Amino acid sequence: MASFNKAIICGHLGQDPRVTVTQSGKTVAELSVATSEKFNGQEKTEWHKVKVWEKAAEFCRDYLTKGALVLVEGRIETRKWQDKDGVDRYTTEIIAQRVQGLGKGSCEPKQDQPQGQGKRPDFAGGSSTGMDDVPF
Repeated sequence: MASFNKAIICGHLGQDPRVTVTQSGKTVAELSVATSEKFNGQEKTEWHKVKVWEKAAEFCRDYLTKGALVLVEGRIETRKWQDKDGVDRYTTEIIAQRVQGLGKGSCEPKQDQPQGQGKRPDFAGGSSTGMDDVPF
């Protein structure tokens, strides 16, 4: 039987995207996305690490800020690494294939966006859902 690894989450950014460029020149963005659910009158928030590459990472850099509502589609990946004491550590994150901004302001370029780059990339953008407020 074939296997399947697909993650789809919709939540709010806990901070502005952290965007860097690798030594090979690839753009990568790291997102922290909060999803919440209510159960028996209590709210539980789960935080998700998301890694975004290339053009989608540039979209995140140019259009998303803390509090933005985003839809992320990708795969779940766990990496093993060693800390400074040589202890094995594990990190689980979503490797995004698509990031879509939802809600008010998510389709507008940031204020410091260079002239001529105001057009939102088709593959990563989305439509407004009419949400006026974000909780962050």
